[in-house]
Amino acid sequence: MEKQIINKVNKAVNSKFPETKGVEPKIKKQSIAKGSPQKLDTSKNYLFTYQIKAKTVSNKTIKKYVRAVVSETGKIIKISVSK
Repeated sequence: MEKQIINKVNKAVNSKFPETKGVEPKIKKQSIAKGSPQKLDTSKNYLFTYQIKAKTVSNKTIKKYVRAVVSETGKIIKISVSK
């Protein structure tokens, strides 16, 4: 994937989730999950995963993941967060 597209996606994710600023995403081609209806052509999509460490109110550290599904042209299809 082109560096220009990666920078574009990073900027969009950083604007929505400022805690991802400075975090380098892990990027891999997205594959179709077993049993899913194959309506979308996911062979040209990429999964960007940002791992963040966050503090809870009780001062414990937890890992937080921001995932973005991106087309090969750089269009963000979906963003999700897990804790």
